[in-house]
Amino acid sequence: MRLVNISDTERLSHKGSILFKELVEKHTNGIVKVEVFSNSSSGSAPEYTEQIKLRAVDMGLSTSGQLQLWVPEYEDIMIPFLFENYDHA
Repeated sequence: MRLVNISDTERLSHKGSILFKELVEKHTNGIVKVEVFSNSSSGSAPEYTEQIKLRAVDMGLSTSGQLQLWVPEYEDIMIPFLFENYDHA
């Protein structure tokens, strides 16, 4: 399984990707292997979002800005001041 993101190795999203890899491999007794590609090594966010759509990679950490290209409903959560606070959301 290939997981891609644009984060450098110091960001929490990369560290979360590594934790995901460790947990998947642990709980599948190593049957499922996860390769993490960070630092935009698989391209920019638009490029790897397209790769996910084409099933060239399995997973990616993307933004709603990229996802709304294929799922227009994601635009709705990008409306400024849509929610008053976290509890309202």
